[in-house]
Amino acid sequence: LGNGGTGKTHAVSNTVDIRLNHHKVPALIIRAKGASADDWTALLKKALDIDNWNKNEMLSALETLAVRADCEAAKALTPGDELKNEPTKVMICVDGLEEDTEHWPEWYARIRESVTLNKRYSRVRFAFTARPYFLNEDEMPDAGNFRIIEIPREGDLPVHEVVDRYFEHFNITVEPKSLIRGIDSLYSLRLFCNLYEGQKLTAED
Repeated sequence: LGNGGTGKTHAVSNTVDIRLNHHKVPALIIRAKGASADDWTALLKKALDIDNWNKNEMLSALETLAVRADCEAAKALTPGDELKNEPTKVMICVDGLEEDTEHWPEWYARIRESVTLNKRYSRVRFAFTARPYFLNEDEMPDAGNFRIIEIPREGDLPVHEVVDRYFEHFNITVEPKSLIRGIDSLYSLRLFCNLYEGQKLTAED
């Protein structure tokens, strides 16, 4: 859960990208709005572009890909070494639940069902993103393998911790630094940097 601009979509898309392109392990991201929220079979069939498979067949196949990734990693080890990483997991991310306003009840049901599926398919992990107003505590699962994470208003990192790195990357100079006010999220910092890339800003600006 996080307000607009706190980096929810960026976080899940970056996670999926890293897993697919760098680690060669299964991951997918589904945009909630426009997706079929009625059941996991319809959701996964559309996301994976597969016909005539049910959710159990698709999740089993994804788990097999995760196991294969571990087998490939084991083959690369020198004799006597062991895999030190935890077993590879399949990531299934559903992004922007709050945007699909007409289907909130269905999404609550999919969240609850994901807890059951996670128990059956130990190598599958589900992640959902939404703005805080989507949360209805009564609809959320009460299970040990489910938790709600709330992103702070300014994002997963305080703006003041990264502002210098952003300015260096975008070649922005602000003199004096005390001029910087009102940048209260990582998203607004990025917008500021896009707007003033390559500039030297003073009080006159």
